[in-house]
Amino acid sequence: MNRTFRHSLGYKAALFIIIVTFIVSSASILAGAHIIHHYIKNRYKQSATELASTISVSIDAEAVLRLRQKVMDIYNKTETKVGSEEWGTPEFDEYASHFSSIKEDPDYKNLMSSLRKIQSVNEVDCVYLSWVTSNPDSFIYIIDAAIEEPCPIGCIDPLYDINKAVISNPDIGFPAYTTKTEAYGHLVTAGVPIYTRNDEIAAYSLVDISMDEIDRVQRHQIMMIFLMDGLISLVICLICIHYIHNTVTTPINKLNDAALKYLSTEQNNSLTSSRFLALYIHTGDEIEQLWTSMKQMERNMNDNITNIIAITNELSEKKIEVSQISKMARTDSLTGVQNKLAYDEAIKRLTDDLKNGGTRFGLAVFDLNNLKSVNDNYGHDKGNAYIISNVLTICDEFKHSPVFRIGGDEFVVILKNEDYQNIDHHLSNIDALNKKCSSDSSMKDWDKISIAFGYALFNKVQDNSVDSVFHRADIAMYKKKKQMKTTTGIRE
Repeated sequence: MNRTFRHSLGYKAALFIIIVTFIVSSASILAGAHIIHHYIKNRYKQSATELASTISVSIDAEAVLRLRQKVMDIYNKTETKVGSEEWGTPEFDEYASHFSSIKEDPDYKNLMSSLRKIQSVNEVDCVYLSWVTSNPDSFIYIIDAAIEEPCPIGCIDPLYDINKAVISNPDIGFPAYTTKTEAYGHLVTAGVPIYTRNDEIAAYSLVDISMDEIDRVQRHQIMMIFLMDGLISLVICLICIHYIHNTVTTPINKLNDAALKYLSTEQNNSLTSSRFLALYIHTGDEIEQLWTSMKQMERNMNDNITNIIAITNELSEKKIEVSQISKMARTDSLTGVQNKLAYDEAIKRLTDDLKNGGTRFGLAVFDLNNLKSVNDNYGHDKGNAYIISNVLTICDEFKHSPVFRIGGDEFVVILKNEDYQNIDHHLSNIDALNKKCSSDSSMKDWDKISIAFGYALFNKVQDNSVDSVFHRADIAMYKKKKQMKTTTGIRE
């Protein structure tokens, strides 16, 4: 029986391919754009948090505390307070003028110089220091290192709801978050507390990183992808309507399968796809041309995604720079051993271990004899050489423990593992070097080894803190120093 169809099989097949191609390619573009945007956003948040943390440990916390107190004294004495929403008005300018003297403060100048250097090295939008008040919930600027239109000292911003947890829990700081405003654009912001030696929060270090350029690039590339997708879809439509025939079913099924599998690229932990490139279709007609077009579309999309990923790799390089700054902040520049900042952090970790039941540790304290005499008689260059040679002796003996310089000629080793077990052997070796150098008249004074030392191992009967162990080790060191003055005639 003859039947009349409203639409031919070719027309239906062409329409089907057009719809599938449009849906799959559009879904792939949207999914890829969403994945990339989410990935970049998280990378920006991580970078902002890491840089804010680096600033908090590398900046002079005591100077920050002094400056914050000066700013807040002026803030508290100012009867009429004008928020940033009135920026540019005479009232706001009058309010900001109360803080003008702060710009001449030495702490302000030194801190601004440090922040500007960090901001320049890391190429971020802005780094700044702030304080938080609870009545009302406000955000007070201490220093803004932005080059263009920095917020004035004492500038008041209301706290976002997402940040109000800092009022009840100051240690939480400002976990990384994003904002999009007309004034500042799309920003990623993160802030962490700056602690003084007494574990008091001096202020908060905050970092703003602009995402406007990334957003612009993404929008442009997605627009181009959609444009190419539309052109390719038009080509597919014309080819299918005019040239489809009964031999195209298999090639069309292959293309359809590739299009459906394209969406599974994300499940394979890859941002790019090679679904159409992996096919081989040789029909010698428009279907082969369709396959070629889909391959070109895939290449173009992969190229655009690769370009966006290249931008994220630049962010990884910034992360490495932040890590290097953090390492430099904890290393003594003369000797290469860890410095007082690193020592304070290590002692805090030891204290936490002690609270959790850890008891197997000790402290060895070392003091370099004759340093003042070498400096006075031969100059500080020889004094530095003397420090380095004596510190190398300590490091050679204590290869399994961290060495810290906590003063000009004072060093501490935290004893653990093999060095904890063999402490007497290591100190005996140093004492032998002391005696050998003392009796060797052919050696230059700055080449000699003369180290007073003392140590103490944690004893739960005697000690209730890490400071107690240090005190006992320090007393033992001074006893050794007194003995050496008597027997070898050392000088300060």
